[in-house]
Amino acid sequence: MIQQESQQIEVREAVKIARDYLKYVYDGEELANLLLEEVEFEEETNYWLITFGFDTPNPNFPDRSPSPSFSVAKERQHAFVRHYKRVMLDAVTGKPQAIKIREV
Repeated sequence: MIQQESQQIEVREAVKIARDYLKYVYDGEELANLLLEEVEFEEETNYWLITFGFDTPNPNFPDRSPSPSFSVAKERQHAFVRHYKRVMLDAVTGKPQAIKIREV
């Protein structure tokens, strides 16, 4: 049975809980450029689905200082890999249920 909307946690609170949980799970790892990407409410499960993106260094990118040319921005773009994680949050309790890889 789906709870009434008034009993659900608000979207801003859900996003804060999900962000804090993601940081907790990745304890000590830098989540560079952590940004909210999307928020969705799933009525069937009564979950907030909250996606965050963050960057990590690209292990295949050569470690060199960029040359002063037009391609600097392009080189820098390939120096990082963007990851997307979806946090599933119970909309009534606010308790995180899962973190999944979000394919784009």
